Amino acid sequence: MTKTKIARIDHFSNQLASFEADKFQVIFHPATEVLIEKGKAAFCLKAYNAQGVKDQFFTAADLLTDKLFKLMSAKNIEGYDVTIVPKSKTFHYLTISSVTSLKLKDLASLGFAPTLVTTIKGSLHSKLYDVVCRIGKHKDDDQYAFNAQMFVWALNKSVSTLRVPRPKSLEAPIHAAGFKHHGTGSFVTCNRSLKRSCTECVAQIQKVRGMKLTAPVVGAGSPDDAAFYLKALRETLVYKSRLLGDSVIDDVIDRKVARQAFAEHYSGDDVMAFLMSLGHVKARENAFEHAVKLMTF
Repeated sequence: MTKTKIARIDHFSNQLASFEADKFQVIFHPATEVLIEKGKAAFCLKAYNAQGVKDQFFTAADLLTDKLFKLMSAKNIEGYDVTIVPKSKTFHYLTISSVTSLKLKDLASLGFAPTLVTTIKGSLHSKLYDVVCRIGKHKDDDQYAFNAQMFVWALNKSVSTLRVPRPKSLEAPIHAAGFKHHGTGSFVTCNRSLKRSCTECVAQIQKVRGMKLTAPVVGAGSPDDAAFYLKALRETLVYKSRLLGDSVIDDVIDRKVARQAFAEHYSGDDVMAFLMSLGHVKARENAFEHAVKLMTF
């Protein structure tokens, strides 16, 4: 076995160990122009595990076998990015993608304690990292996981260099260490691996209030429907300000809510009614000001 392969396996092994997960799912994503032009889609690894059963969920020991490691390496060479999704009965994993060195320091200064930091771009002058924070599951886990999902989305929008769409689930694919990241051209390395949970994430998620798991059952275009969206939008903007360490100024937040709501064609009456319901002194002026700007520019 070459020194390079030994090093790759070590990075992958350290990454898997940091999660303390029960199982892992491996997902291959087409990442080269050739594969994308051919219309190739992402797909899961399906193979025989140690018990001789064909499965798509594997233990860390399964993935470190020579057979599966070679299979993943072959797909990586073909032009697929190799990602893993940890599955655990005990933990959730919050992934923050493509973070600069400066933003990584900002997260540390705010008290975030990641269980894993991987380097996805190792350039001397421009490094990028994927960060994973671990939190324990909750007794009311459906609602808790939804709140965590909204929190990590807001966090990604604040610190990631990527345009991160709203996640479909809390656990997001994580680039596997020891394999090439075709977007950056670098091999992913395990920069920091610590078996710990992030208390700051838990504290921030507990601040997420007013976000319901599903929208209320109302007719299309009704005031209740608009109010639900506007409340969720405002909460997200507040979370984002807190994450960045900014002061939460009602007037500033209200202006942002009005601007985005008008841009998305919500009616002026609905926006003004929502802002006035908050009881902020300048809410009516804010709504009126942005309505005028929309009509005159």
